[in-house]
Amino acid sequence: MLNYWNRLSVQEQLAAPLEYLPKYRDLLPWELTEGSAARIRGGFVKVLEQHPHLIRDLRRASQR
Repeated sequence: MLNYWNRLSVQEQLAAPLEYLPKYRDLLPWELTEGSAARIRGGFVKVLEQHPHLIRDLRRASQR
């Protein structure tokens, strides 16, 4: 993930969370998305690292 992130230009790094949030905001905890979602935008690399786990957990929950 870090390899992907480091290859992005600064402009792309700034744009990435803005593209991610509309798609996944409803799946993320409210505390992270409240207001301008600054916590997600500021720690976006960590969000990307956790994304596969989030999707896996949601799939498991929906199969129950």
